Amino acid sequence: QQVLRAQEFEVALVQGAAALAAGRVDDAEAQYQRAAALGGADARVKEGRERIAEIRRSERNALDLARGAGLEGE
Repeated sequence: QQVLRAQEFEVALVQGAAALAAGRVDDAEAQYQRAAALGGADARVKEGRERIAEIRRSERNALDLARGAGLEGE
């Protein structure tokens, strides 16, 4: 069972990285969450989650800037 768990962990990491590379942030987040549940505090999980957090921050910042520009134009 430990071998199967390790394989599932690796698959989740690969799928998470592939989803991130394709810009599918929600899918990547789900896969890294799955990997975290299977493998704990692996550095690759932490790095993937940090990258997702950066993307989310950038998205929020872009949205805030767009809202601000819209308000200035009123």
